[in-house]
Amino acid sequence: MVATTTVIGSSEQAILVRARHDLLDCTFGFIHTASDHIHRRELWSFISDFHCSHLCLLGDFNVVLGAHERISSRALNSTSCVEFKGFIEQEELFEVEAAGANFTWASRISSQGLIASKLDRVLAHDSFIGHWDLISATILVRAGSDHHPLLLHYSKVSQFQPRPFKFQAAWMLDAGSDYPGH
Repeated sequence: MVATTTVIGSSEQAILVRARHDLLDCTFGFIHTASDHIHRRELWSFISDFHCSHLCLLGDFNVVLGAHERISSRALNSTSCVEFKGFIEQEELFEVEAAGANFTWASRISSQGLIASKLDRVLAHDSFIGHWDLISATILVRAGSDHHPLLLHYSKVSQFQPRPFKFQAAWMLDAGSDYPGH
């Protein structure tokens, strides 16, 4: 089934698209947030204003949830983490588990060595996750970017339908058969 889509909102940090797919009206947000928490607050407000129940956000959030999602000698901005967690809780979002690399962004700055963070992710509302029988994400290999791209997988499993019993009369014609009547 092909989804019908409509752009319902856009900003410098996101594009929101309403899609009707598999009898579900859902909203996808394609995210590329600002690197500072002051501008990210504008995005959190922008998304909250749409009141989308079947929401799925994916992309570069440019913030981690905590120190466990980064490797860096620089101090962690705890305000950014707290505000990001608050946004996730307020919108009742859950992270879609992703297979692949632990960190989705990396840079090698000579004075600081390797810096790596989990900045890219898929967040979805429980009603979006619950609609699909299978949902997951894959963190793909980087190519020409300092970010790993994300691939979202979701589908309904087709319902099992018993197949009717079929019998071929020719099976009874086999002379070496152990069927009764031979």
